[in-house]
Amino acid sequence: MIVALLNRIKDEVWRAFAFRVYNTFKSVILPLVLSLTLMELENNPGDLSCLLSGEFWSKIAYAVVVAVIGGAVAGLDKVQRMS
Repeated sequence: MIVALLNRIKDEVWRAFAFRVYNTFKSVILPLVLSLTLMELENNPGDLSCLLSGEFWSKIAYAVVVAVIGGAVAGLDKVQRMS
């Protein structure tokens, strides 16, 4: 579904940028979120309420922001090479 939306982008340069950011999401953000979630659950066995804490979500937000910035930088590098 997301790939179909990305393929609708007509400009080849912007499509390359969008795919870089999307690929970063798939390959970096999802494993980070999964590993942070598993670590939190290991530190609090049997207690799912730890996933609702503000500290946990601030860790997730930080990881997502860092990964998205990295994806945007990679996408902008790709755009520059294509220009």
